[in-house]
Amino acid sequence: MKFKQSLLILVWSVVGLCAITPFLWGAFCLLIFTLAANESTLTTEQTYNAGKYVVHEKIYQEGSGWPDYDMRRHYEVSYNGTHLLGEYENESRQGIFADTPPKIVGDWLVVLSSNHVYLWRPDREPIVFFPYAAENWNVVFSGTVSMPNGHYDYAAEQFLIDEERWLLTYRCIAAACGDQSLFFWPETMTFYSDDEGEHFYLIPPEDVSLEAS
Repeated sequence: MKFKQSLLILVWSVVGLCAITPFLWGAFCLLIFTLAANESTLTTEQTYNAGKYVVHEKIYQEGSGWPDYDMRRHYEVSYNGTHLLGEYENESRQGIFADTPPKIVGDWLVVLSSNHVYLWRPDREPIVFFPYAAENWNVVFSGTVSMPNGHYDYAAEQFLIDEERWLLTYRCIAAACGDQSLFFWPETMTFYSDDEGEHFYLIPPEDVSLEAS
């Protein structure tokens, strides 16, 4: 009798284990995926001097790599302490280009990082801009077959102050621009602000057809 009871307990234990094994395996896989998705690896660390300021750039590789890694850029400035300029993520590995290091324009610190622009001075919160943030971006490219990718197709190249007007120039870094491209996106784009960065507007390109060919 005891043998039958022991055998019955063993059988039901095996059945129960078999029943919950898929759940345990799924939970284990979910745990591994979660850990991989939260993994962060520092891949680039650079320091730039711009006048009295020191800019720190760190680029992290985020996630599991499926379908692609996200790259997170983190920017700080050292001046009477450490101040956060900002950070952003996308799948590009580009940060600050060697030919456009941080610099001073007027009394503003200017940091150009791929498609992002950070403008800062000690008495102001950081001003952050990227093409999609332009007030009229969708208006300029409405009715077109496709609009430029504001994350990957263009990179900030120059910031100027012309009296009261701020001017930001972006250059094309993708094959989607110029006369040989499918959509004839311009080689450069210029954005302006007349209120010290509160609002930016894209100057509509005039030398390029935005209609489908």
